[in-house]
Amino acid sequence: MSERYDPNAGRDPRREALDTETAVGAALARNHRLHGHSITATAGPEGLLTLTGAVATQALRREVELTCWTLPAVRTLHDELVVGRSAPHVTIRGAAS
Repeated sequence: MSERYDPNAGRDPRREALDTETAVGAALARNHRLHGHSITATAGPEGLLTLTGAVATQALRREVELTCWTLPAVRTLHDELVVGRSAPHVTIRGAAS
């Protein structure tokens, strides 16, 4: 009997998504220019990351995107951030799936 390599063996997609969200939240929290903006990162299957929330300028939006792309777990980025609206409170976190 020949054993085949299974790249998905032993993977826990929920755990991977949570780890990705935590890493994104930590990376965004280190950027002091993003404090005061509401950003939520939600990780999905196969490295998909969805950003929602609001930032003040297009430059900050791009900064958030570039920060997310530096993380090895992020393979696809859906940016749904709204530019120009002020956030009602400070929230930079990864959302639990």
